[in-house]
Amino acid sequence: PLWARIENDQNSKYSRALDDANRKLFASLKPSLSLNPKYTRASTKLYLVALKHLLHSFAHVASFPGKYDYVSLPLNPNGYHTESNYGHLSYSAISLLLEVMGKAHGFILVNKGTYNRETGEGQWTRIGLNPTFKDWLVKQRLVFPNHPYGYTARPTSNPKPSLVVISSLDDDDQRVYTAIEREFAPREQFLVEANKRLKRLKIDIAYPDYATYLASWNFKDGSSKLTGMIGNQLFRSFSEQDGSGGRLWGHWVQRCPKVIRPHLTFDRQPVYEGDYASMQMTLMYALKGIEKPSGDLYDISDDIRRYWMKTILTKTIGSSSRTQAIGAIRKEMKVGSPDLMSEAEDLYEMFWNYHAVVRDLLFNGGAWKRLQLIESEIALEVIAMLLERGIVTIPLHDSFIVKEKFADDLDEIMPLAYKKVTSELQ
Repeated sequence: PLWARIENDQNSKYSRALDDANRKLFASLKPSLSLNPKYTRASTKLYLVALKHLLHSFAHVASFPGKYDYVSLPLNPNGYHTESNYGHLSYSAISLLLEVMGKAHGFILVNKGTYNRETGEGQWTRIGLNPTFKDWLVKQRLVFPNHPYGYTARPTSNPKPSLVVISSLDDDDQRVYTAIEREFAPREQFLVEANKRLKRLKIDIAYPDYATYLASWNFKDGSSKLTGMIGNQLFRSFSEQDGSGGRLWGHWVQRCPKVIRPHLTFDRQPVYEGDYASMQMTLMYALKGIEKPSGDLYDISDDIRRYWMKTILTKTIGSSSRTQAIGAIRKEMKVGSPDLMSEAEDLYEMFWNYHAVVRDLLFNGGAWKRLQLIESEIALEVIAMLLERGIVTIPLHDSFIVKEKFADDLDEIMPLAYKKVTSELQ
């Protein structure tokens, strides 16, 4: 139903956005409204109030896809008598606004009610929103998870005992973290300053359109994929023992869906994400002390998409045997390209025959942990080099997010950090 009240004190940022959007929309509707004799300049305030309630309700419906399809409201004068929920709204303003928005501008789809005066039963008029209007609502920052209150990224709710920890499973298969009793390594010390800056960093999402908002929605659970926006600090986590793995975790942006990341804002500024091409394959060659092949390490067949070659690598890394790896590849293909399932084993062999000189690293737990250790050292070096220039970043293993204005700095620093760390392997 149409929201009868707007609680402006619940979300000040949204309240400002709603007021701004209301003024913009009213200005665009006013020429059409002025053509109707029902509208007078003296009634402008009534129209602004009515339009604000409509906008608020439309934004709420759009913010919960799959849960709501319409805003319903009475479209007869009796629904706006003094004692009703809508007594403070003008029926004539509501009806004329809907007429103009539907007919003249095509923003909405009006489904007339079927009220039976004799029985007192039936449906209110239902208002649906067309895609263009949903896009407009998104760009006005009116559509977001947990509307109208919003989600706020919360600090780390379960602080780790140290910035450098050992991760393991207890007897109940619960993840536990134990502080490493040693001084921080030189690169690890930069996490202290990095976390101070991350704590002050204001992160938001500027959805460009409604389709991108839908991509962040979990229809199965009926909630946003961003409900877990918990954690604004980084820590280094080794697996089972010091020196094994050591990747950086802890910030909610690291769990943010890939489709959303380009639309993050840092301190209201657009962001840039730079990544290392074929990082894990490149490091495998570095571990062996062998020059990697030229060109794209995943683009090895004209007939097979690069995506599936990269999938073979990622599924192999996460497996303990060839059989398990091929099974994981088939499972991925079943969802994305079922016609390839019968070729999974042949494609697996094609990929690893192409990279035969590093194939002996497969299913070697120590080798994979060594790769993750080098990868994390590179990430720490990138963080350190950026901090020396006063730039804060959020690492995502083989990629880094910074404010867009620092894109050139990141692109310059990433190869320098890689070269510095890999030279230490010699």
